[in-house]
Amino acid sequence: MLKELIQSLNQAKAEVKAMEAKVERELKEALATIHSQHGFDSVDSFIQAVKKASRDVEAKGRKAADRAFPRAKRTQITAAIRATVKNLVAAGKSGAEIAEAAGISSASVQNIKKALGLVRTAEKKGPGKARAKKKAAPAAAKRKAAPKRRRTRSAPKKTAAPAAASAHGSASAEAPAAPPA
Repeated sequence: MLKELIQSLNQAKAEVKAMEAKVERELKEALATIHSQHGFDSVDSFIQAVKKASRDVEAKGRKAADRAFPRAKRTQITAAIRATVKNLVAAGKSGAEIAEAAGISSASVQNIKKALGLVRTAEKKGPGKARAKKKAAPAAAKRKAAPKRRRTRSAPKKTAAPAAASAHGSASAEAPAAPPA
């Protein structure tokens, strides 16, 4: 069994070497004719074109198309867009419908509506205003509540046991007697 495994391993290694040699030959052939496939007369002109193209790309830096999430182009908000938003709000359209019709984001629609005064904003309440509405005037007939009494201890505090007392509580605080000789 082991002998068969070793033989199949050696056979697989030989197949891999043969494949690597074949790939190397075909790659050399493909690279030797690549300049003619792209319309160049010689290998040197092809290499110069590749170098120039790579320098140009490196000079520009990273393109937006190469980004994982390309940046969106900012839309210029013009007077015409503002008028469109105002008319669509008057027609009762939703923010998403307005954004789609005007070709802008829903956040831009909200900003335009806010700038035109078409958005109701919540009133900011100060600390006194919020309480004034909730708290009603006290009734005149109610009597004033008596102050709370402090509770007193019904028993005196327990004192700590003397340090010389044993855990059993039978020993006294006196010194222990000397052992008999």
